[in-house]
Amino acid sequence: MQHRTQPDSMMALGEVAAAFGVDPKTVTRWANAGRLDSIRTIGNHRRFYRAQVEAILRGESKPPAPVPHRAGPPLDEWAEAEYRREQADYDDGYDTEGDDAR
Repeated sequence: MQHRTQPDSMMALGEVAAAFGVDPKTVTRWANAGRLDSIRTIGNHRRFYRAQVEAILRGESKPPAPVPHRAGPPLDEWAEAEYRREQADYDDGYDTEGDDAR
């Protein structure tokens, strides 16, 4: 049997951003960096664990470390690795070269 998380135990991206007083993109960066746990809905929207967010806000848990934001190149190592992982996920199953591309 698959465990289902109760909707009231989860928070949407905008709710988390408002709780921390940051831009939603910052919350997305924290999640991408593994600094804030999240799950994806069937519609591919992020949901965050209310208990973790509230614990951080109460000072009971370590807050997410800031993720530096750079506009444009050069990419730092983490961003480049993330880009390559996303490209590999996108390319999986799609042969864009060779005989199978027809």
